[in-house]
Amino acid sequence: MHNGFVAVVGWNYFDRLWPLWEWAVFCARCGTGRVQLAADAFSRAAGVEYHRALRRLSVEKASLRDVRDRPIILEALEKLFRCSSQMEMVEVRKLGGENGGVVKERIVDYSPVERFVRATAIAAFAREAALASSRELEKADESGWIGLSEEFGLHDLHHALKMCKPWDWLDLVRQQGAEDIDLAHEAMVEAWWEEQVCPGGGAVQVLVLLALSDRTWDS
Repeated sequence: MHNGFVAVVGWNYFDRLWPLWEWAVFCARCGTGRVQLAADAFSRAAGVEYHRALRRLSVEKASLRDVRDRPIILEALEKLFRCSSQMEMVEVRKLGGENGGVVKERIVDYSPVERFVRATAIAAFAREAALASSRELEKADESGWIGLSEEFGLHDLHHALKMCKPWDWLDLVRQQGAEDIDLAHEAMVEAWWEEQVCPGGGAVQVLVLLALSDRTWDS
């Protein structure tokens, strides 16, 4: 409902269903560019935990304090991300009586949601890492987000993140004689974000497609 979202992302943020839902819905409707992170993501120990959190991300396994909320949230995610479903056999009971026969359960594939959350989270954290970078060559300022995007098979996002060059941009703004080096460097980071990560006016157009399919950026 709002145009901005301050996400207080702890190491277990995506382990809980309500925060996971909130992130997914906001990014899908308003765009990842409007997310402001409040996270200790730049120390080595914290970065490892965030990577682990995205690796174990699971809609079905996410915890919830009130179990009555689960069907409401799952239905909303299923509709928004057009998740597929099918009936699968979960048990075979002996014939006789009302409970005999094959027991089937409706199984929903939430992988589009999980792919989308991973893609948008990696993009958001990579942007923050670029803004907070030391701007020194070979300092690994991107905190492993480029490698994580490749690990998850987010190939287009991986390519876009590799275009982020804080050290080269620092040299460029110095050559241009910018009065405020920090402000000029930040402008170049934001230009990369808009042109490479969110072409077409925002993350929602690109990353939703990225989550739901394997289309390229141009498509």
